[in-house]
Amino acid sequence: MNPNFDTHKAVKNLIAHGISERHAEAIVETFNNHNDEVATKNDLIVTKQELKLEISELRADMQKMKNEMLIKLPAIIGAIFGLFRLSEQFIHFN
Repeated sequence: MNPNFDTHKAVKNLIAHGISERHAEAIVETFNNHNDEVATKNDLIVTKQELKLEISELRADMQKMKNEMLIKLPAIIGAIFGLFRLSEQFIHFN
């Protein structure tokens, strides 16, 4: 239930637009019972801030992994060249 939703005002507005009081009350009650499922502007602001924080943390993690890979890359390339040299020696001996 949204405390900012004025049910009385909503019923009066519906009646003013030609809906019977009984139907207006039913419509407003139905709407009000499901109104808690609707995100408020504040809910969206909080969610946006949380997502920005998570994205920032992910970017930091990705940068850290990138730096670690760049540090390890020369060793990996060296190992590959070493394997090529070893395979060349093995092929020449046979």
